[in-house]
Amino acid sequence: MRSVAPSYSDDEIGRTGLRWASDRIWAKDRSLEHALEERHRLIEPELERRVDLVDGWRVTYESTPEIDAYFWEWARLYLRRMFSQDMIGPDEMIGGRPFHI
Repeated sequence: MRSVAPSYSDDEIGRTGLRWASDRIWAKDRSLEHALEERHRLIEPELERRVDLVDGWRVTYESTPEIDAYFWEWARLYLRRMFSQDMIGPDEMIGGRPFHI
């Protein structure tokens, strides 16, 4: 698309299109997000028990496969909203793990 009016720049139009696409994905995934929010309320006490503050500034934690899977689901939802996420190859590493959408 190209801007017709001189008051609009191509960048503005592009950003508007990206926001539109992201908003559509967000709306489609909203029920999944609600389920993850509920799941967070259920596991929050366990998360709090597994995180410690060392020397008043350094965070240390223990995880489980279930906790990792929970955060992976959040990451998957956020990555779906990213522009050009389709350009990330299956051999790419994000957070030390292979990228899969």
